[in-house]
Amino acid sequence: MKRILIADSSKVNLTIARQTLSADYITDWTMSGSETMRYLIKVLPDLILIDLHLPDINGIELMQQIHSIPSLSKTPVMILSDSSSKETEIECIEKGAADYISKPYIKKIMLGRIARILELEDYRKNLEDVIKSKTRQIEHMQNKIILSFANIIESRDDSTGQHVKRTSAFVKSVVYAMKKHGYYTDILSNQYIESICQSAPLHDIGKISISDTILCKPGKLTPEEFEIMKSHTTAGGKILSETLTGIEGENYLMLAKDMAMYHHEKWNGTGYPKGLSGQDIPLCARIMAVADVFDALISKRCYKEAMPLDKAFAIISESKGTQFEPCIVDTFLDIRPEIED
Repeated sequence: MKRILIADSSKVNLTIARQTLSADYITDWTMSGSETMRYLIKVLPDLILIDLHLPDINGIELMQQIHSIPSLSKTPVMILSDSSSKETEIECIEKGAADYISKPYIKKIMLGRIARILELEDYRKNLEDVIKSKTRQIEHMQNKIILSFANIIESRDDSTGQHVKRTSAFVKSVVYAMKKHGYYTDILSNQYIESICQSAPLHDIGKISISDTILCKPGKLTPEEFEIMKSHTTAGGKILSETLTGIEGENYLMLAKDMAMYHHEKWNGTGYPKGLSGQDIPLCARIMAVADVFDALISKRCYKEAMPLDKAFAIISESKGTQFEPCIVDTFLDIRPEIED
């Protein structure tokens, strides 16, 4: 059964309203604005009826206070008034009231209007549920697109094996640990962390543009070939900018593009493609840089053997402050047991 709160300073009006509504609804009552706000701390009604002239506050002002609270922002309010002024009715509606009814109440009219308001509120809630469900479906589709891109990359270069999945796991571990340690609390929101974890598999998407003769070459690349290989960063940024435009989640798209383009930049400015340094490099790319290099060190490639873990961790440590941001290296080393697992 729906719950209705009636805020009216007149006991006579409260009695009439409750008698009118009690057969169909659970009814509660308050007699002032302050009492109403205290009630709403504990209970969330389906509809609020507010007298226009409460002893301590104007009914419109009370309605606006109620709607300023996030959990009550969409709760419908009906204004009750002794006045039949159309100007007053228009003002109430313009300022957020779902309806306006004049006293004395005509039972059938009041019940009909309340039923209509509650029916519309049910439609609104059902629509929100449908939208949330569709949004989840879109997000699921996005994730499938991400994994498809990542699988395309891996399928072109067997020597990199599970590189995309491992680096993504490293990024996830590092970013959660950084938040726990208090680094970049102004950036590492739950939404940012979710987006960076979604974006991580796409960091090497630009390798799609690199020919197999270079990507899978068993020996050392020539200077010319290395320049071509380096172009996978700008290619990745371009692909993500053009291909994923219009997909839900602008923050996700921006992080994916930044990670693909800048994960080979270095803290001291000697990286590529733009030679960015320090915090001019996007945070997501600075984190991926550590994960990407570490996995490259410990992985067997067509041109090298896998490096022992101790040596790989030592190289990451030695690169602190030059190739990598110090706090990211510190965090990475702190979670070594998790990385090794």
